[in-house]
Amino acid sequence: MSASIKRIFRSETGFTLVELLVVIAVLGILAGIAVPRLTGVRDRAYTAEALSGIGAIKTSLEMHQVEKRKYPASQKDFNTMAGEFIEGYSDGTWEDWEVTFTLAGTPGDNNENFSVALSQIFNDKKYIVTITHTAAGYGEPATKSEPVTDEPGT
Repeated sequence: MSASIKRIFRSETGFTLVELLVVIAVLGILAGIAVPRLTGVRDRAYTAEALSGIGAIKTSLEMHQVEKRKYPASQKDFNTMAGEFIEGYSDGTWEDWEVTFTLAGTPGDNNENFSVALSQIFNDKKYIVTITHTAAGYGEPATKSEPVTDEPGT
């Protein structure tokens, strides 16, 4: 066979090592940009869900206060009230969130001083959103997330 015929049958397909290294470098740069932005997405999603729950709880507390002329006086009263006004609420839980009502006032103050906390553990992290109420009204919701450990006392 002549040299020109050998060139026709010998095709040079595929990528060179340099081309492959360039593609890998570009993918690495893109991953370096995307991963840090995505790491906080889950925290923000859980916080947003809890803030939505806090909004529903605030509305139901105000509806209860208008009807009864006082706020709930205990976790049991809160559970009863929340069961009436909040869809999906049952015995201290709402949408996989544990709901804790804490009365901080004194008798005779119409139970105006209290806090409500929503907490949930997901993937070894505890997400907590708390709202407080005083005679002056509601404060801003406080949000935090903390790692969950198996050690006692932590």
